[in-house]
Amino acid sequence: KDMLENMSSLVFSGKCSGPVGNNNAVLALKPDFDYPEYAKTFVESFGFKYDRVTNQRNSHISISLFFSHLQQLTALFYDIATNIKTYTEIHILEEVVKSGTIGSSVMPHKKNLWKLEYAFGCFRMIEPSIASIPLGIIPSRMQRDLSDHPYERSYVYNISMFYIGFMHLFEGIQVVVPDSRCT
Repeated sequence: KDMLENMSSLVFSGKCSGPVGNNNAVLALKPDFDYPEYAKTFVESFGFKYDRVTNQRNSHISISLFFSHLQQLTALFYDIATNIKTYTEIHILEEVVKSGTIGSSVMPHKKNLWKLEYAFGCFRMIEPSIASIPLGIIPSRMQRDLSDHPYERSYVYNISMFYIGFMHLFEGIQVVVPDSRCT
């Protein structure tokens, strides 16, 4: 619950002050325009916290916090998926198989919690990538470094795989009940 509250209360920051964090170009073009107020209103209209004085890495701090929280959830959901699958293997839980369900193309009679297996595969695959994001997006050499770009391009992939893993975990949990041999 705390992790979800931390994530939901996280406010991403935004800037509208050029690549080096100042308004020199706008001020030179139109010195009488209140650009700082315009930029603040514009950025906050999207729900971001306005950063007036910035560099190329300021916005990465809140993104780094988001991915740190997502990494914790990834580890937690991986653990849940793995444990539920293990509980079925040692007959504490069992899968409720709907009539007509085929367990495997090779062994149709086999019960197979493939959704849980897929979920922990998704979580295991993205965990190292998510863990690397904070380390890759905050450091910068002289504010001129593009080393953060590969990490930025991984955001959608990691969030998408997390979502897919979560949905498979959720669906996998729906078909598990206490094992009738243990009750």
